Amino acid sequence: MVSFIQKKINSRVTSLAKCLILSFIFFTGCPYGDYFYENVNVIGLGHVPFEIVTQNIPSNTDAYITMANENSVLVDRYYNDNFTIPAGRYPVGIALWQAGQRLYVINNAGLSISVISISQALNGLQVIASISDPAFHRMGDAVVTPDGGSLYVATDTNALSVISTTTNTVVQTITDPDFSYPAYLAADTYDRYIFVSESSGNAVSVISTTTNTVVATIGVGMSPNGMVQTPDGKWLFVVNSGSNSISVIDVDALAIVRTVTDPSFDNPQRIILHPTCAYVYISEYNSGNITVVSEDTLINGTGSLSGGYNIYVGKKPYDMGVIPSGYTMNAVPGTNFTNTAGTAYLVVGLQGDHAIAYVDLGRKNACN
Repeated sequence: MVSFIQKKINSRVTSLAKCLILSFIFFTGCPYGDYFYENVNVIGLGHVPFEIVTQNIPSNTDAYITMANENSVLVDRYYNDNFTIPAGRYPVGIALWQAGQRLYVINNAGLSISVISISQALNGLQVIASISDPAFHRMGDAVVTPDGGSLYVATDTNALSVISTTTNTVVQTITDPDFSYPAYLAADTYDRYIFVSESSGNAVSVISTTTNTVVATIGVGMSPNGMVQTPDGKWLFVVNSGSNSISVIDVDALAIVRTVTDPSFDNPQRIILHPTCAYVYISEYNSGNITVVSEDTLINGTGSLSGGYNIYVGKKPYDMGVIPSGYTMNAVPGTNFTNTAGTAYLVVGLQGDHAIAYVDLGRKNACN
């Protein structure tokens, strides 16, 4: 049973002096540059949250969070109380096929994938299939192609499996000498490629979805992890955890064009985009901050985060998702709050606090 404790932080910090006071209170370091406390609600879970995916459709704005130690997926719906869905052993990765209303939960220790049907009926989610295959050895991240036809899953230290979403079976296993502990998978906006960050290879492998072969290997920083592509498909941002940097890749050229560094980077893990405005959110695992910067700064900047700022959310923030504006977040019984019209919320998994943080995105940059 998941236990919940809520605390609310409603304070604004815009100077280094105030930041130092809060760092004493919250036992965390004061970040470099502009520091800003948004309206942050923190919900204790009692278990470590891993990956997060969110739906951004008016009829369903759920957030889905893998809870590895509990062998379940936490469902956070805006119109009903939270509940969990049993999965396999140690679920870590999760992929959403929004059009097909399917979730794919990657069970690391169970060497299987749980397929969950998302029903619009209240509490209507259910596991409809379990996928296993001899190729499954070291289960990791996963992504569904934009057309919904294929699921790509990291299934070993040097292999990916391609799964048909129609038959729920493995149709191909991709291996390549450049694969070295795939950390994160991202699908190209226009369904041309699958991008694979190689945490030990310090590179991003690019797989053609037509041939299922590696067509490019792009050297980036140390220990690349999370990635995100701009909606126009032109740019791919790669977070390098080991070198505290972001690599900017020109997707048409399949080449790195810029490396962004900043003193505020402190073991960055994941990076996401706001679905309706051009802001980027980066989770800083060691400092407990979310770094916020515009897409334009990464694409056209000088290689630093001029104009960015930090939000302290809690200990060891990892994965993130965005809940659209104008809906009520029924976080848990007795702790509901509304993300008011014109405001969106960032959902952040706090692995150090065993909690989820909900960050109001409308106060600093009016990002709705």
